[in-house]
Amino acid sequence: MALRSVIFLILVSLPASLASANDKLSAYQVLQQYDFPAGILPKGVSGYELNRGTGEFSTFLQETCNFKIESYELSYKSTIHGVISPGRITNLKGVSVKVLFFWLDIV
Repeated sequence: MALRSVIFLILVSLPASLASANDKLSAYQVLQQYDFPAGILPKGVSGYELNRGTGEFSTFLQETCNFKIESYELSYKSTIHGVISPGRITNLKGVSVKVLFFWLDIV
Protein backbone atom coordinates (compact mmCIF):
# COMPACT_ATOMS: atom_id res chain seq x y z
CA MET A 1 0.00 0.00 0.00
CA ALA A 2 2.87 2.40 0.76
CA LEU A 3 4.36 1.69 -2.68
CA ARG A 4 1.11 2.70 -4.35
CA SER A 5 1.12 5.94 -2.38
CA VAL A 6 4.67 6.70 -3.44
CA ILE A 7 3.91 5.89 -7.07
CA PHE A 8 0.80 8.06 -6.96
CA LEU A 9 2.80 10.95 -5.50
CA ILE A 10 5.42 10.66 -8.19
CA LEU A 11 2.85 10.57 -10.93
CA VAL A 12 1.11 13.56 -9.50
CA SER A 13 4.30 15.54 -9.16
CA LEU A 14 5.22 15.36 -12.78
CA PRO A 15 2.25 17.23 -14.22
CA ALA A 16 2.74 20.09 -11.83
CA SER A 17 5.77 21.13 -13.74
CA LEU A 18 3.77 21.36 -16.90
CA ALA A 19 2.14 24.41 -18.40
CA SER A 20 2.09 26.26 -21.68
CA ALA A 21 4.94 28.54 -22.62
CA ASN A 22 2.47 31.43 -22.76
CA ASP A 23 1.41 31.01 -19.14
CA LYS A 24 3.04 33.00 -16.38
CA LEU A 25 2.25 30.32 -13.79
CA SER A 26 4.99 28.23 -12.25
CA ALA A 27 5.04 24.50 -12.87
CA TYR A 28 3.98 24.03 -9.26
CA GLN A 29 0.95 26.29 -9.69
CA VAL A 30 -0.08 24.43 -12.84
CA LEU A 31 0.14 21.14 -10.96
CA GLN A 32 -2.31 22.50 -8.40
CA GLN A 33 -4.70 23.48 -11.20
CA TYR A 34 -4.85 19.78 -12.09
CA ASP A 35 -5.65 18.82 -8.48
CA PHE A 36 -2.15 17.60 -7.58
CA PRO A 37 -0.10 18.83 -4.59
CA ALA A 38 2.85 21.00 -5.65
CA GLY A 39 5.14 19.21 -3.21
CA ILE A 40 5.31 16.03 -5.24
CA LEU A 41 7.47 17.72 -7.86
CA PRO A 42 11.10 18.14 -6.81
CA LYS A 43 12.61 21.59 -6.48
CA GLY A 44 14.59 22.84 -9.42
CA VAL A 45 12.10 22.89 -12.30
CA SER A 46 13.73 25.07 -14.94
CA GLY A 47 10.82 25.05 -17.37
CA TYR A 48 7.85 23.20 -18.73
CA GLU A 49 5.60 22.90 -21.76
CA LEU A 50 1.93 21.99 -21.69
CA ASN A 51 -0.55 21.54 -24.49
CA ARG A 52 -3.76 22.34 -22.63
CA GLY A 53 -5.82 20.84 -25.46
CA THR A 54 -4.26 17.38 -25.34
CA GLY A 55 -2.71 17.44 -21.85
CA GLU A 56 0.70 16.44 -23.22
CA PHE A 57 3.50 17.89 -21.13
CA SER A 58 7.24 18.03 -20.70
CA THR A 59 8.91 19.18 -17.51
CA PHE A 60 12.55 20.19 -17.36
CA LEU A 61 14.76 19.92 -14.29
CA GLN A 62 18.22 21.46 -14.04
CA GLU A 63 19.62 17.94 -13.60
CA THR A 64 18.57 14.44 -12.65
CA CYS A 65 17.21 14.16 -9.14
CA ASN A 66 17.22 11.27 -6.63
CA PHE A 67 15.74 11.24 -3.14
CA LYS A 68 14.22 8.85 -0.61
CA ILE A 69 10.70 8.67 0.74
CA GLU A 70 10.39 6.16 3.56
CA SER A 71 12.02 2.98 2.20
CA TYR A 72 11.72 3.94 -1.48
CA GLU A 73 14.19 5.82 -3.63
CA LEU A 74 12.79 8.03 -6.39
CA SER A 75 14.62 9.11 -9.52
CA TYR A 76 13.59 11.94 -11.84
CA LYS A 77 15.36 12.34 -15.17
CA SER A 78 16.11 15.89 -16.31
CA THR A 79 13.16 15.71 -18.73
CA ILE A 80 9.81 14.20 -17.78
CA HIS A 81 6.99 13.57 -20.26
CA GLY A 82 3.38 12.50 -19.94
CA VAL A 83 -0.27 13.39 -20.38
CA ILE A 84 -2.12 15.19 -17.59
CA SER A 85 -5.80 15.70 -16.87
CA PRO A 86 -7.52 16.65 -13.61
CA GLY A 87 -6.39 14.13 -10.98
CA ARG A 88 -4.67 11.83 -13.48
CA ILE A 89 -1.35 11.40 -15.28
CA THR A 90 -0.80 8.84 -18.02
CA ASN A 91 2.07 7.83 -20.34
CA LEU A 92 4.58 9.01 -17.75
CA LYS A 93 8.23 8.81 -18.78
CA GLY A 94 11.30 9.94 -16.83
CA VAL A 95 10.35 8.91 -13.28
CA SER A 96 11.22 5.65 -11.56
CA VAL A 97 11.16 4.17 -8.08
CA LYS A 98 13.61 1.74 -6.49
CA VAL A 99 11.93 -1.05 -4.57
CA LEU A 100 14.36 -3.27 -2.73
CA PHE A 101 17.07 -3.77 -5.37
CA PHE A 102 15.07 -3.01 -8.51
CA TRP A 103 14.34 0.24 -10.34
CA LEU A 104 10.78 0.33 -11.71
CA ASP A 105 9.41 2.86 -14.15
CA ILE A 106 6.28 4.59 -12.99
CA VAL A 107 3.70 4.37 -15.72
